[in-house]
Amino acid sequence: MRRNLRFLGGWAGALCLGASVVAQPAIAQSLVRSALPTADAAKLHLYTALAAPAKTAKTDKTAKAPTVLALHGCAGMLSAPGRPTPRVQAYAQLLAAQGWNVVFTDSFTGRGVKSVCGAKASGAGTVSQAQRLQDTQLAIAHLAQQPSVDPARIAVLGWSHGGTATLQASARGVDYAVKPVAAVAFYPGCGPASVPKGWAPAWPILLQLGALDDWTDPVPCQKLAAQWSSTLTQTTYANAYHGFDSDAKFTQLPAIISRSTGLGVHLGGEPAAKAASQAALLAFLSKAFE
Repeated sequence: MRRNLRFLGGWAGALCLGASVVAQPAIAQSLVRSALPTADAAKLHLYTALAAPAKTAKTDKTAKAPTVLALHGCAGMLSAPGRPTPRVQAYAQLLAAQGWNVVFTDSFTGRGVKSVCGAKASGAGTVSQAQRLQDTQLAIAHLAQQPSVDPARIAVLGWSHGGTATLQASARGVDYAVKPVAAVAFYPGCGPASVPKGWAPAWPILLQLGALDDWTDPVPCQKLAAQWSSTLTQTTYANAYHGFDSDAKFTQLPAIISRSTGLGVHLGGEPAAKAASQAALLAFLSKAFE
């Protein structure tokens, strides 16, 4: 039986520093939603999972925990009923069980966008990487003020479109209220359109790639890791397509054309790659949060 996480009203109250907290008991037992006004007059929705209590006889309720800021992919982080997807909830449970706070940023809903996957997607092209970078800066500035967050131990985690956003957010010269200590990007875009000329990493980054990914080609990411071998670590998982760390059924998306094959891209989970990549994620962040 999956263990439900405890999410405390105190965290929701802490999120009220400039944010409007929305009571959403039906969204998910494991996540609390709040919202921040963005620079483009929209709203950035935050879904927060507090760190699981330490397994000790006495717990210091004033302790500040490491925090992971998570950036969703091009399809957003909500399912059709408007709830965090099972995959989002699973990652919330996985990360919070390590004693870390987890905050998912929803950059789409507050801008009236559901997806930016493919040219014909609902809202395609209406949320730029520049906007996602601004959202990341805003969220980190907000987190730095929260009593449950250790501002010296914040990391960024992203998938696909959010993985690219993670790389752009990790560039030297990006201004933050507090500096993150690490980042993890699952199958990001690493080509010239995603990682501009002159990009340099500001902190350690782990790239998690699928060897068979025909949506975001792993080769540019492998080359980027080789260029910055002292800062970037990459692992490419065999038999893994885009979305390998999910439980999604393997499928082909004919509406989204692969630049490498000229055919519809493939998407789906791969159990061995999922297990290995999540173990690598936890090990990497554990070291970063020491």
